[in-house]
Amino acid sequence: MRTVKLEICANSLFSMQMAQTNGATRIELCENLEIGGTTPSYGCLKLAAQLKTKEVRVLIRPRGGHYCYSSPEIEQMLKDIELVKSLGFEGVVVGALQADGTLDEDAMKKIGAAAAGLKLTFHRAIDASSNPFEIVKRLIGLGFDTVLTSGLKPSAAQGMKTIREIQQYFGHQIEVMAGGGIEPQNVVALLHNTDINAIHLSAKNFLPLPNYGHTGKDKTGASMTTLATDPEIISRLIDQLALAGYKIS
Repeated sequence: MRTVKLEICANSLFSMQMAQTNGATRIELCENLEIGGTTPSYGCLKLAAQLKTKEVRVLIRPRGGHYCYSSPEIEQMLKDIELVKSLGFEGVVVGALQADGTLDEDAMKKIGAAAAGLKLTFHRAIDASSNPFEIVKRLIGLGFDTVLTSGLKPSAAQGMKTIREIQQYFGHQIEVMAGGGIEPQNVVALLHNTDINAIHLSAKNFLPLPNYGHTGKDKTGASMTTLATDPEIISRLIDQLALAGYKIS
């Protein structure tokens, strides 16, 4: 039976708890998934450090949008990494590019120095790069142990060919983790066609807000649901993996 690592991208304390009690191998903690994820708040990080029971890597991203960061934004990222390290998290999820799509090596060296002792994931900035193979090679030299990619496509299902090639070239040196649009109905085909052993998804759904039964809108028109990790999606995905001969490692 093949094993597969299941990373859940959790956008809140609630999502983190749903992930770690329903079979996730590890968690990427963030906020604001609607814009691709940003660094969690201080309060979220403080409580998450107390509540976590699985490995948690924290997204270090000061804003949505492109991955070319100004000097103040890089300084903000370094300060966030200092906080994450002081709270006892296992790793960080980072990435920075230059305007031409190449790796921002100066920024990444500063980030690597600040994150010394932490595990390092390079996030889907790789999918906006001009030469992902060159970047992965440089990431290995910088000490990264994981690269998250959709194969330079909107979804991993569309990018399987590139994911497979990255795995073939570099899978013995760095963990190639597929992410982007992974669902119970496509996860087995993705694994079969790429030969990877690690997947990343948010398993998100619009769920009723905790401690409030109403699921419509209030008098202001605000939705009474929240985007969060749905344990039922995780369960269905794990069931599909088990049927195909995979188990979560």
